[in-house]
Amino acid sequence: MTLGDRIRCYRGRKGLSQEALAEQVGVSRQAVSKWETDAAAPELDKLVALARVFGVTTDQLLTEEIPAEEVPPVRETPPPVEDRLDRAAGWLGRQIRRWGWLSGVYLTLWGLGAALLGTLAYAGFKRVLFPMGLQDSVVLEMLELESSYAFPLTFAKIIIGIGVAAAVAGVVLTIYLRRRR
Repeated sequence: MTLGDRIRCYRGRKGLSQEALAEQVGVSRQAVSKWETDAAAPELDKLVALARVFGVTTDQLLTEEIPAEEVPPVRETPPPVEDRLDRAAGWLGRQIRRWGWLSGVYLTLWGLGAALLGTLAYAGFKRVLFPMGLQDSVVLEMLELESSYAFPLTFAKIIIGIGVAAAVAGVVLTIYLRRRR
């Protein structure tokens, strides 16, 4: 049995989490984890502090074999917030890779809706502004109010253009993400 195994066993006997033990010894939780996995060894003063916390001598901590039946099960300590965020980001990334193509579908539908709204607005403005079906330029020349009447029609054309561009981008995004999946 290694020193790391003994530290883990004594910690389990005391019912301490890695974080609680680290706090009592004056180190980080990561240091305790490294000791338990034998990736690092505690310094002499930390060995003394560990022995005090566990209620054993340093000789017992360093040399005593603990019978397997006395070894308590390892309690999982909750991962630090950073680890949970990394896992959440990983989960989100997997969901985006799996279902991201739906964002392309949503973008396409939004674009088609905007284009339809722009078309309806353009038709409505044209009908209100030019009720007799005359050509836009002829009526505007007659009224000599080109800028005030041109704005609603131009605005509707811009909305149509944005909607068509969004719909095309949505189709491209859907196809790209669907094939990439």
